[in-house]
Amino acid sequence: MTFRPALGAALVLLAGCKPPATDDYVERVALDETRARASDPLPSPDVEGALWAETGQAGRLVYGKPGEAPLLALACEQGAGTARIRVTRFVSADPKAKAVLALVGNGHAARIPVDATWNGRAWLWEGHIAADDPAIGSTAVTAVDEDSLYSYSVTATDADDGTPNSNTITMASDLTATSLAWLTLTDNGGGSATL
Repeated sequence: MTFRPALGAALVLLAGCKPPATDDYVERVALDETRARASDPLPSPDVEGALWAETGQAGRLVYGKPGEAPLLALACEQGAGTARIRVTRFVSADPKAKAVLALVGNGHAARIPVDATWNGRAWLWEGHIAADDPAIGSTAVTAVDEDSLYSYSVTATDADDGTPNSNTITMASDLTATSLAWLTLTDNGGGSATL
């Protein structure tokens, strides 16, 4: 009968001799080598011959080569008292991924945060930007008598979004085309110019 308590004590002591858990145990577990990773980056599309075109939907433009699927779409949206522009890049995206879409052209670059969005058929890149850019408030003079002086007073406004110089407007134009060489634009400051 005294043998049982001694056996129990021996078992407890043996259990205490087990080595503690360590990082070495990870080596004994097979890790999944096929972890999901992001798709390889796509090359920039060939835009030779691509152009902007209106669609049957009001306030929507698409960019691409005539006769081919569009590369990009811009659509005006109104909601909750604010206007915004929806940007859609028509190329497959990894589900629920996030990225920054860079639009470069005409001496400017825009970086737009986009998310992979399911459109019912595929995951596409889609993002939104505020549509609070400067607005031309004047109406252009489109007719003038021959041999008469042409003058158009341009006015523009820009909402202050709180960032430095966000409501500063600089009027500029590229009038280098031969047919426009006679025309000049003078920035009068304060959101006005004379053409």
